[in-house]
Amino acid sequence: MTSHQLHVLMQELGAQQVSASTQRSREKGSESRTEYGKTLIKQAIEPVSKAIEEFLETAKTGKPGRKHLSCSYIGDMDPKVVAYVSLSIVIDTITKTSSLNNLAVKIGRSLELEQKFSFYEKTDPDTFKKASKRLATVRHVHRKQTSMTQLMQKKSESNCDWETWSDTVKLQLGVNIVTGKQIGRAHV
Repeated sequence: MTSHQLHVLMQELGAQQVSASTQRSREKGSESRTEYGKTLIKQAIEPVSKAIEEFLETAKTGKPGRKHLSCSYIGDMDPKVVAYVSLSIVIDTITKTSSLNNLAVKIGRSLELEQKFSFYEKTDPDTFKKASKRLATVRHVHRKQTSMTQLMQKKSESNCDWETWSDTVKLQLGVNIVTGKQIGRAHV
């Protein structure tokens, strides 16, 4: 085998590996972890987080508006975290057929989890740290989320009761982020 043939073979094997990896990510619903997903998030995070920040500032002025419900739920979150979580969900579902409502609820659910874990960390940092360490090797995201919630409620000495957001709130948050200026109109 000549060096040129070896080079061509290596390129083909590399391309097959990338293709297989991308396909696995699509099947698992984790396209945001692919190279193109990471690139898209990296390019969009700044304009989307700025749009979220502007939206929250406007909402805090006290002018009436139904979209201002978002402020009471994500108002104290870092806009970059909100942007990252939202963009990840959008990219994870981009090649799948999904309605706006399903996408919006997924975004709302993910933002709630982010807020819930921040709440746990503030309420009982020691237990949160121990639970995080214990769950570091768990790979399945849903199992990790459920286990974290159970551990925090079971082992925490302080009151770690989280008030779950309603499906309506999750839907409204997600719709506001996707169809509002945040993602829908941010100049990426």
